[in-house]
Amino acid sequence: MHASRSRFGAAFLGWCIAAPGVWLWMSGYGFTTYAVTDASAPEKWPQESGLERAIDRPTLLFFVHPRCPCTRASIRQLEMLLGGSELTPRQRPKLIAVATLPADAAEDWRSTTAMEDISQLPNALVNWDVGGIEASRFGAVTSGTILLYDADGARVFAGGITASRGHEGPNVGCDRLAAALRHNDRSLPEPTPVFGCRLCVDHDTAVAAFSDISMRRGEEAVCDGEVR
Repeated sequence: MHASRSRFGAAFLGWCIAAPGVWLWMSGYGFTTYAVTDASAPEKWPQESGLERAIDRPTLLFFVHPRCPCTRASIRQLEMLLGGSELTPRQRPKLIAVATLPADAAEDWRSTTAMEDISQLPNALVNWDVGGIEASRFGAVTSGTILLYDADGARVFAGGITASRGHEGPNVGCDRLAAALRHNDRSLPEPTPVFGCRLCVDHDTAVAAFSDISMRRGEEAVCDGEVR
């Protein structure tokens, strides 16, 4: 009996020590972002981009890592914002989901649950960005990055639309994006934080495209947990 109580006491003490550490790790993970903001996004639509911008309505770019589980929260936020009745037909943007892929990605990268959900978003088109060439042109480094450009090609929103990693609900980014779509805010506010996995951006491409931004922070292009 005494031995059982000792084992129970030791186990309870171990749990008391471990629980705060697990909680701190989970909290830190939830608020981890590979870029404080994707502040490198160009204020005008890059002429070298191969993506086609709408000229009669805004164009919304949604940069995603197909295997990032956190990005599904951003998809839900977009679904609620774009699928509601608060936007007029002219305010509903052309939506291009730019899905970054490594050069050696297997075919199943294109059929993840996240990509299936994205295909159901209103007016959604998917651009498969092998090596992250387009992501680099737009300065995007984090899955979940959203850039909104008006019909004249001027950026009116940049950042994320979740409060933390993988969490849905009201947040500043979503409010600012909604205001930009409704033309209630044209002041180009500071980009909001983006929480998610690093996009699949080829290292050499990233160096050439935004060496003064991401690489200056000592980061390397990471895809699915591996340095590439």
